[in-house]
Amino acid sequence: MKNSSATAPPILIFLAFAAVYLIWGSTYLGIAIAIKSIPPMIMGGTRFLIAGTLLFLWCHFINKDRSVIKDWRDNGIAGTLMLFGGNGAVAWVEQYLPTGIVAVAVASLPIWLAILDKPNWRVTFSKSTPIIGLLLGFAGVILLFTSGKKITLNDSPLASISIPVLIAGNISWALGTLYSKNIKSSTPIFLRVSIQMLAAGLLYAIVGVISGEWRSFNIHHAETNSLLAIVYLILCGSLIGYVAYIWLLTVRPAAQVGTFAYVNPAVAVLLGWLVLNEKPTIFTLLSLIVILAGVVLINLSYKKTNSNS
Repeated sequence: MKNSSATAPPILIFLAFAAVYLIWGSTYLGIAIAIKSIPPMIMGGTRFLIAGTLLFLWCHFINKDRSVIKDWRDNGIAGTLMLFGGNGAVAWVEQYLPTGIVAVAVASLPIWLAILDKPNWRVTFSKSTPIIGLLLGFAGVILLFTSGKKITLNDSPLASISIPVLIAGNISWALGTLYSKNIKSSTPIFLRVSIQMLAAGLLYAIVGVISGEWRSFNIHHAETNSLLAIVYLILCGSLIGYVAYIWLLTVRPAAQVGTFAYVNPAVAVLLGWLVLNEKPTIFTLLSLIVILAGVVLINLSYKKTNSNS
C-alpha cells in the first residue's frame, strides 16, 4: 500500500479524483430521477448486480483473474458497509429529503473518516493544515445548509427518521472505506470491486423482497428517464466512479480520498441549477468556494506529508 502511491502515475490519480469528485456529484441527481418510478431497493439491486456482474465477467474471462473464499468474505463486508449501508441510505432518504440536502449531509464523511481512522490519528492531527482544511470544508457545508433552503419532509411517517438514517449511512460508508483500505489481498482490484458490488446488490434485492417493493413494482410503470438514470448509475457511477474510488484508497490516504464528499454538494447544487433551473444564491456560491478551499488545504497537506516521508 505504501509503495503503490509512489508508482501511481499522477495523471491517473488526477483522473480518478476527477471521476470521484464530478461523476459522484451527479449521481445524487441520477438517484433522484431513478427512484421517481423505481423503488430504491430495486434500483440499487439492479444497479449493483448488473455493474458487478459485468465487471466480474470481464475480470474472470478477459483478465483470467481468480478469487478465493477470503476475497468474497472481506470484500463482501466492504461492499455491504459502503454500497448497501452508505449508498443505500442515500437512495432511501432521497424519497423524503431534497437531493441537495442529502449531498450536503454526506459532506460530513471526511470528519467521520478522520475520527474513525485511529491508526492514522498521529499523522492526521500532527499538523494544523489538515485540521483547518477539514473544519473549513465543514464550515462551507454549514453555510450551504443555512443559506436559506429549508428541509422539507413529505407526509410519510418514515420521513422523520431520514436524517438519522443518513447519518448512520455516513458512518457505515466511513467504516467500509477504512475496512476496504486495510484488506490484505493480492487479488486484482477490479475483481475485488466486482465482489463488493455483487454482495451489495444481493442485499438490496433481499431487502426489496422483505420490504414488499418487488410485490408492488411493475416494470411497465417505470418511466424512461428513470431507466436511463439507472443505466447512467451503472456505467458512470459504479463502473467508473466506484472503481476509481477503491483504486484511490490503495494509493492515497483515506481522509484525502474522502474529500469527495466536500465537492459532491457543489456539483449537486450546480446540476440543480443547470438541470432543474434552481438558481443558487450568493450564499450558496460562497459556500462552494469555502468547501473547495478546504479540499485544497487537505490535498496540499497530504501531498507535503507524502513528499517528506
